[in-house]
Amino acid sequence: MNEETPRAESAQKFRVEKYGYRNFAVYDGEELVAVTVYKCGAREVARRLNEQARERFVREVKNCTMLEKSLRLSRCFV
Repeated sequence: MNEETPRAESAQKFRVEKYGYRNFAVYDGEELVAVTVYKCGAREVARRLNEQARERFVREVKNCTMLEKSLRLSRCFV
């Protein structure tokens, strides 16, 4: 992996577990986010939430990188 490319959190933030007798739950850490009847539905909810979290992480890293570059440039002109 390129050193400049940020690595998103390697572990998935949202996870799916059995919930009760017939349902499946999506958790964010210990917090219950959603309960579904079908496992495939819970997996899809977790997939979409993980994708949003990954995109947010990458966007924040890019913003920090741009800020860092602008600070370096501003030091050159001082």
